[in-house]
Amino acid sequence: HNLIGDYNLDPNLNFVGLAADGGFAKYCVLDGDLVHVIPDSLSYEQAALTEPAAVAVYAVRQSALKTGDTAVIFGLGPIGLLIVEALRAAGASKIYAVELSPERQAKAEELGAIVVRPEEG
Repeated sequence: HNLIGDYNLDPNLNFVGLAADGGFAKYCVLDGDLVHVIPDSLSYEQAALTEPAAVAVYAVRQSALKTGDTAVIFGLGPIGLLIVEALRAAGASKIYAVELSPERQAKAEELGAIVVRPEEG
């Protein structure tokens, strides 16, 4: 299979909860290929964001964004907020963010997004 860029289609894809039970267990025994060592330079909190950050970076790469482009994000949950960061790093000139939650709106503004408040019409 030629799966360059499409690892999610690999029939041998493994992760806890799919190929191995124990995703919600307090402790579980796993094969080594399902485990990643956390470098000492990362806190547990930072390491916990590795997978959602990868989703955000992948989304921006798939978007074909070019430096100076304008982008819009609908929904500013954890991944949406990480997409704001990834868009900024990729060179987006303006980032619009559409969200209903005042707390998430505030965080998006803190990250430099231009918030669109649908409740204001």
